[in-house]
Amino acid sequence: MKKEILEGNKLIVAFMELKPMEWGGMYSVSQDHCTCRESTPEKALDGFASIAKYHESWDWLMPVLAKIGKDTGHELVIHSETSYWNQFGDNALATEFLGYGYPLQDGIWKAIVEFMEWYKENNPTDDNAL
Repeated sequence: MKKEILEGNKLIVAFMELKPMEWGGMYSVSQDHCTCRESTPEKALDGFASIAKYHESWDWLMPVLAKIGKDTGHELVIHSETSYWNQFGDNALATEFLGYGYPLQDGIWKAIVEFMEWYKENNPTDDNAL
């Protein structure tokens, strides 16, 4: 797995507030038929991020978009003339990964990861800020 995907999926796992469950002295994180069992909660979360399908499955990605809107008050706006997250008005953000040959799902995933980086940087006191 590419480092970019792993790091992005780690941000998403943290944002989605997945918590390892202890089971028989091991810690397990599961979602949609993907399970990682490790000796510590941190290893379980990191391992789960490495097998998570956020970067390749709409079924995994769409709940992330819904949670962004619900928990942060922001919504994803696809705009073809910007190349960074830019705040328009009070709650709309725009990105531009689609104009450079990225497939739609890859562009949305990249936009989500970029938003999460922006949100974390701009909301350091928010308990939900990743």
